[in-house]
Amino acid sequence: METRPAPRRTYGRRSTAPVAPSAFDSPPKAGPGPSTLLRTPPPSSPLGARASTSRKRARDSSPSPTSRMPPSPPPSSPTRAAPLARLDTNRATQSTLRGFFAPVPKKRRDATPTSAPAAPSPAPTPAPAKLTQLHFSAGLRTCPECAMSYVRGGDDEAVHARHHARVTAGIPWDGRAPGSKVVKDRVAFASGTVRVIEVDASVGGARVDDILATVDTVLSAPALPPAIRERCKLFLGVTASPAPVKQGAKRARPIGAPAKNRERVVGVVVAQPIRWAMRVLREGESGEGVVDSGGGVMCDPERLPTPLGIHRLFTVPAYRGHGLAQLLLDATAANMVYGCTFDPRAGQVAFSQPTESGRKTMEKWGGGSVRVFVDDESQL
Repeated sequence: METRPAPRRTYGRRSTAPVAPSAFDSPPKAGPGPSTLLRTPPPSSPLGARASTSRKRARDSSPSPTSRMPPSPPPSSPTRAAPLARLDTNRATQSTLRGFFAPVPKKRRDATPTSAPAAPSPAPTPAPAKLTQLHFSAGLRTCPECAMSYVRGGDDEAVHARHHARVTAGIPWDGRAPGSKVVKDRVAFASGTVRVIEVDASVGGARVDDILATVDTVLSAPALPPAIRERCKLFLGVTASPAPVKQGAKRARPIGAPAKNRERVVGVVVAQPIRWAMRVLREGESGEGVVDSGGGVMCDPERLPTPLGIHRLFTVPAYRGHGLAQLLLDATAANMVYGCTFDPRAGQVAFSQPTESGRKTMEKWGGGSVRVFVDDESQL
């Protein structure tokens, strides 16, 4: 029987030069001590020879620890020194797996900034606005002649001048109103003569509109509705004579007075055929269900048939007290309806909401028998 030779151990612990750990190497795992041997098949066997050849190829092909290190830059290049310094620092702090995953400490910044930002310059304070206080009542004035209130020094003065001339001297008349005719011509009156002209309001025109607007403004009365105005007639007192002057008074040309010898409308009566009116109660007389028609005029509520109604009655103040209003009323009662003359003393004439001065004229002209009517659609 052939005896086998004793095997030679050609493997085991290998003494090599110590190599510094790389930053990419993992920490060594805990294992058996240095006396532990790697048991591999002997090289004499086919399996052992194949394993020895594989290990040799792996050693030849795998780079050495020094070959894995990045090439060191030339000493003359100053820009490549910083990466090596960082690599050496990382080796010291990341020699283990725990150090590799540990956060890199940040450099602490100084709380005090090196250069403080410049403070924004304050905005310039605007100059205080100059305030203007308006006194609306300081220049307010009421004209004693035309009773119009206006502000001095403004546009109201021109409006007041026009209105004042119309109220104190009359409304300019050029005789070009359509549908007009002379009822009475050259009637002696005060210091001159006057003409009574009839104008149909249904014809209309700028001249008729102007006269009605002026009268409504002076009397503070609303404009007549179109349905009522269509049935009205105007009786105008027109004269070119100067205004009468009271005894001892000095004649003065009013503000904005028209030129001399120019005709003006100094009296206006607006009349309409009506259906009914109410009787005016005398002073001290009472009744059941008394109606106040306005202006302190008390009336009996019973509706009485009345053919003629007076809507407006106006005369220029300088011509008052000379019988001009009675002259116009007589012409109205005699010419309102062709061929008919209405008697105010018989209760055939009524007034629409007379003022205090109009009430006195109404009582004097009608002898206490004049009536008051309501100017609404019930009169149509």
